[in-house]
Amino acid sequence: MKSVVKKLVLSFLLFMGFMVNLCAAIPGDFDRDGCVYLSDLAVLASAWLTDAGGDLTGDDATDMDDFAVFAAHWLSGCPHGGVGTPPVAVNVSAMGYTHEPVAVTLSATDDGYPNPPARLMYVITSYPANAQLQDPTPGAGLFYSRHLPWTLSSRNNVVWFWSEQAGVHTFNYRANDGGTAPVGGLSNAATAQVTLTAWPNDCLSFDGRGYVTFADHDYYDAKSGWAVHLWLRTRSPMGGIISKRGDSGAGWQIDLVGGKPVFRLWDSDGTQQAAITGYRIDDGQWRSIAAAVWEDEGQLYAALLIQDDSTELPVPISGTFTNSEPVILGRTARGGYRGEIDKLRFFATINLSSPYGGFFDSDGRNGTEESPFNWFPRSVVRFMFSEGSGTTVTDNKASALTGTLSSLDHVRWQPWNVPFVEVLN
Repeated sequence: MKSVVKKLVLSFLLFMGFMVNLCAAIPGDFDRDGCVYLSDLAVLASAWLTDAGGDLTGDDATDMDDFAVFAAHWLSGCPHGGVGTPPVAVNVSAMGYTHEPVAVTLSATDDGYPNPPARLMYVITSYPANAQLQDPTPGAGLFYSRHLPWTLSSRNNVVWFWSEQAGVHTFNYRANDGGTAPVGGLSNAATAQVTLTAWPNDCLSFDGRGYVTFADHDYYDAKSGWAVHLWLRTRSPMGGIISKRGDSGAGWQIDLVGGKPVFRLWDSDGTQQAAITGYRIDDGQWRSIAAAVWEDEGQLYAALLIQDDSTELPVPISGTFTNSEPVILGRTARGGYRGEIDKLRFFATINLSSPYGGFFDSDGRNGTEESPFNWFPRSVVRFMFSEGSGTTVTDNKASALTGTLSSLDHVRWQPWNVPFVEVLN
């Protein structure tokens, strides 16, 4: 009798357990998450024909009868039939410097379905202008617009951005959670915005065929109280550095001849009034040079000054030297310049106590706006070399003068090398 009662109690408990399974959860929802989906199928598969871990019929076995019950409740309780809604990509922003890689973190929200949720995949759908992108995953590398749409490797959400142009850059992307039809898994299009500031130590690099053109302005004309000053590091002993003169008539230019800077000045009749030669500076180092014109007791003088040099005596000159020609940086009638140039400045008023009295600009090409002359009071800087959009040279003084790069293939802002690895496909 006791044996019969024990069997009845056991059968009742098994039946109640089965009923709890039916009432407390959807049949087949083994993980009790309210949705019959892949995680539950994994439980059924692991118990298949081996034990009662997937039993849905109360026969202490996991077999086709249980599979029929499971299939009948497939996706029951799952939002949107188990496929979920697509992720929502959001606009993101990043900031950095030109010529340096900027990590841009893409972002999207997701509802966690399909279940189990996969890590989101991020897809680049448009390419930024005047910039480059790299997939940072090892073995991926630099990719271009022809590779779009580009899915970031290893389900990564970071892409590296690089440009030599300051300003605001944008590109678009989407997120994908792997969802299937009818809803699908691809998100809306979102925008990544990257704002770049000019790299603080920029200089211009010339290959001998590029140059920068500045439209005519009085600040550039040689006259009493005028000077032009720049820093350079030459890669050739010959070539034209800067000029403001046409084929004839008034004007000035500075060249390299045998590694020595030469300042020439012509009057309105085309007569050469000065040809002042300095010492050799083609030693691979940054050198500061300046040319100046000023009046002293009714006499005009011209001088060429080189950093750490006080041997060049002023040369008396006469005539007028203004013209309507543009300033050309990186080329003169003697040819093109090969090397780097930085911190170009024009002075509209100079007061010299000594035309070769030393350089106040002791911090070099990244120093303050001091003049290369000894004076009292200080001279007035009318133009100050500064990076523009990457294709221009701008003036950070009130005059807002602009110079245009002839070609980014032959003259460009340094450091211009792209620190990315080429993609293989």
